Amino acid sequence: MENITLLHRGGAGYPARLQNLKNPPETLYVRGGTDPLDGGLCVAVVGTRAATAYGLSVTASFCRDFCEAGFTIVTGGARGIDTAAARTALKYGGKLILVLGCGVDVAYPPENAELFEETVKKGGAIISELPPGTQPISTNFPSRNRIIAALADGCLVTEAGEKSGALITAERCFDQRKPVFSVPGNITSGQSAGTNELIRSGAEMALDGLRVAAEIKLSMSFADQTLAAPKARTEKRPVEKPSPRPEKKIAGLTPDEEKIMAAIRGGAATVAEISSAASLDEVVLAPAMVMLEIKGVIRRREFGGRYEAI
Repeated sequence: MENITLLHRGGAGYPARLQNLKNPPETLYVRGGTDPLDGGLCVAVVGTRAATAYGLSVTASFCRDFCEAGFTIVTGGARGIDTAAARTALKYGGKLILVLGCGVDVAYPPENAELFEETVKKGGAIISELPPGTQPISTNFPSRNRIIAALADGCLVTEAGEKSGALITAERCFDQRKPVFSVPGNITSGQSAGTNELIRSGAEMALDGLRVAAEIKLSMSFADQTLAAPKARTEKRPVEKPSPRPEKKIAGLTPDEEKIMAAIRGGAATVAEISSAASLDEVVLAPAMVMLEIKGVIRRREFGGRYEAI
């Protein structure tokens, strides 16, 4: 089959995110474009093959928001939630990566052959660590899921039973300290048993795609600030900070939100500075910062990743 590119570990074009895996693929087979692998913000969208109308609907809604926010959608090529995520990305012009548990030249499931062709035509990437011609077998898919998790900056599970393979992807994201979001479902529905259990186990409840996108961006910003922070300084250097703002009582803020506002008024501007000044760790800080933006009391500057009170 034409248009298959080989990316070798350590070579040009090989996704840097995969280097962090304990067992990264030595070779990636790519059908379609390689632009989606260029390192932009990515979100994994996964779920059950036996999706309900509810699962398909919320998947389309969230993926539309992710496309609007400029995220690349990473998913498998399976029936159900994977297919809904892929079709939505293509419909709204988003970047798309499909990770298969078979060769990139194998249409599985067969009814998605047209979807795969459209993905290639529109510049999406269909990838696999398995050589062309490899047929899908059950043991291929858990290994495939680690690649989905590694490529993403966060994971959304929209509908999944308690034994769904999508939970493996979520677990791999937990292992890599990436944010995991889960859409709550009917407690009497077996198709939502896995998503509801994820929330009970510590995943963030997902109610809105743009908010999930904002939280992933904030989490990435926090990680970047932490990595960029120097481990030791031999001299103090002046740091540009906004002028302290006078105290202004804002109704309806939680205690954590009050701490963040006090830190920003005191001159803290980056995520790392706010975290230190407010004595709040990432798990608490990220959703609180998102809520303050939604409430319209802080904003992030267009450049520099710095925050200020409005």
